[in-house]
Amino acid sequence: SILKFLDLQYLLQVVNRTCKRLNSIIEDNSVLWRFFDFDSELSVKPCDIERILQHSSCFRRFLLPHRHFEVPVPDHFIESSLEKCKYLYWLDLSDSLISSLRFLQKTPALEVLDLTGCKFLKDSEFTEIHNCANLDHIYLSFTNITPETFVEIASKQNLITLDGYGIKLNVSQCEKILKGNCRNLQYFSLSLASSVDFLSFEREIVSAFGDCQFNIFPK
Repeated sequence: SILKFLDLQYLLQVVNRTCKRLNSIIEDNSVLWRFFDFDSELSVKPCDIERILQHSSCFRRFLLPHRHFEVPVPDHFIESSLEKCKYLYWLDLSDSLISSLRFLQKTPALEVLDLTGCKFLKDSEFTEIHNCANLDHIYLSFTNITPETFVEIASKQNLITLDGYGIKLNVSQCEKILKGNCRNLQYFSLSLASSVDFLSFEREIVSAFGDCQFNIFPK
């Protein structure tokens, strides 16, 4: 009960080294692994991955970008583990080598999804995002998603944050996103198609949707 008041980073980097008894309690109690979120670099070895993911059914927040891994994690291993995450509300798989999003069918509570830099995902895989009705923060920058699929997904979600750097959008596509089901959209990060005049975009879009903060990359 006392350990539940400490964050997992502290448990795994300090407390578990205190004695064998505390280490055993931390390893065997999934409830302590609900928030897998590290603010410092964590070097994960192959032998650690199974130990981490065996607690996946208890995950609420799972933030482990691929840069932490010393070796690639097999797709099927991540998929089979995340399919158990029915309480997961925040998932960060940025820069990972994952190539399928079918596990999203089993994560109905998901609110935040970060797939930044996941270049192995095919465009068709992104439509699985429709299975997450509670999503309000989506990060899809620097993926291989097409503008058409991006617009289709974004205009059918009630979003607060939409991040799409590297996805070249024209004025009508931006307008469709903003006029769709994204009436609560507060932060919109995007790239503009080469044919779009920046001043025209500011006049037609930015001024018309003043409640939304636009971040354009590159200007």
